[in-house]
Amino acid sequence: MKFFMILISLNAFANTKAEKAIKVVYGNDDRVEAILSHIQYQELAYSTVALIDEKFLVENEDKSFTTKGPTLAQNYKLCEDVNFAHQPSIAHCSGFLVAKNKIVTAGHCVQQQSDCETFKIVFDYAVKKESDTSVIIPKNSIYGCKEVVDFKVNKELVDYAVITLDRDVDDREPLKINRESTVQKDTSVFVIGHPSGLPTKIADDATVLATNDIFFTADLDTFAVNSGSAVFNEKTLLIEGILARGQMDYKWGKECNTVNQLQNKIDGGEEVTHISLVPGI
Repeated sequence: MKFFMILISLNAFANTKAEKAIKVVYGNDDRVEAILSHIQYQELAYSTVALIDEKFLVENEDKSFTTKGPTLAQNYKLCEDVNFAHQPSIAHCSGFLVAKNKIVTAGHCVQQQSDCETFKIVFDYAVKKESDTSVIIPKNSIYGCKEVVDFKVNKELVDYAVITLDRDVDDREPLKINRESTVQKDTSVFVIGHPSGLPTKIADDATVLATNDIFFTADLDTFAVNSGSAVFNEKTLLIEGILARGQMDYKWGKECNTVNQLQNKIDGGEEVTHISLVPGI
């Protein structure tokens, strides 16, 4: 199921390049906390990242960091009963580990080296319980961007970037990728990332609707800032693609905004760049 947000944030933070690729929800909202998901999905989530501006990370006396910034409700002027309204909404894009010192994200998230250097690459941006209003992140879970080693966003709708980290990751494994074939229509898929800048969410119960040589579409419940998320094959647990684009996320209201919830699958869907198009990973 999936909700698409039309949402353009009312503050400067939300007006990032990542917001150019907004997404949606189909049917029920299938997003759940990583800690409430299947154990195999939790293990995959451990190797996913958020790109976060360091101004939203406050160092503690023990050298860990606490998130500080707008909540989801504040960032998107949402009604208080919207799912996760009280949680922090600070991520810029999503991504995932593909080698000991490399991550992949969407190309529109980091279009030049200076974009990448603006953000910290953060593992473990995830709540311990659903009621949490901030996240404490260990110092060793936060990395810098050393280099954008590959990048492509073009009119054919290829959309990816490969980033080298400032040091190797030695406490978690790179995720496995489908390098052998192209995902087929009706394949069951799920996504792990940071919808609307939230802590890690996993959304399953989705299906590939159509596919071509560049991307496939699926009825994934994704939002802006899910851009760069890994989309997995439910059966093999291999990454099939990189979340790139989608439909409107939120509906405007007089007093507050709500999630744009579509009751049925629609023409289009969320667009996911085939992982096989990313060279050298």
